[in-house]
Amino acid sequence: MADRLNRWLLAGGMLSALTCLLHLAVLASAAGSIIPPLLNLVLAAVSGAGSIYAFSGAGLILRLPYLRTGLVLVSGFHLLQGLALILSVILGPSSAVMVVRSLAVIACGVACAFGTFRQWPWLSHARRNPLVVELLNMKW
Repeated sequence: MADRLNRWLLAGGMLSALTCLLHLAVLASAAGSIIPPLLNLVLAAVSGAGSIYAFSGAGLILRLPYLRTGLVLVSGFHLLQGLALILSVILGPSSAVMVVRSLAVIACGVACAFGTFRQWPWLSHARRNPLVVELLNMKW
């Protein structure tokens, strides 16, 4: 499994990139107060970083530091954000972009969480990096 791409994390990375673009689209159309654009900018940055971490966990790019922790945080972030968006859609008027964004964020959170769960044993630093394995096995 360590030599193959994790499809769940790959899908989570793509969905995280999509949510990043959706946040940037909302950012481009925002007018009025400074708070909503700043919030969307932060959410887009976190989604973009989450995409990179998901691609790293999938084995598509080089391993990033704190990969396990990053993937758990990305999964939790997307699931909480999706829950908040669903509550805002239920409780008040919502646009089509808000509904699509909430569905994409929830799908991303589920994909990242399931992919992290499936990849968990192979996400440790020692298992993924042959140099670390060699250093740990050396007799001093």
